[in-house]
Amino acid sequence: MNLSPGLFGKPNGPVNGSGDTLTPFKHQLPEHPMVPFFVMIKCQLGKTYQVADAIADAEIASEVYSTSGDYDLLVKFYVEDGSDIGHFVNEKVHPIDGIQDTKTIITFKAF
Repeated sequence: MNLSPGLFGKPNGPVNGSGDTLTPFKHQLPEHPMVPFFVMIKCQLGKTYQVADAIADAEIASEVYSTSGDYDLLVKFYVEDGSDIGHFVNEKVHPIDGIQDTKTIITFKAF
């Protein structure tokens, strides 16, 4: 099990025989489950870094990668479970200057 250090408090019971466990701080856990999805972005010529910077500055993405191939960027986003992903992409991603095309990938399970 992966535990994020920022989400857990002081030990209070057994972990791996050490006598310690980690207790989640409820105020730091998301109230609603978050769902990841990816958007591949094709940028106008010479605009890839500008688009990547704009996405980072807007603080709407979890991760931004440059890629080879038909698309220039691969961006990982999270939305609350049940949110309209198409609306999010249309309202938050498409208005960014320098984007020529996008392709949204919805994922099912992380392994």
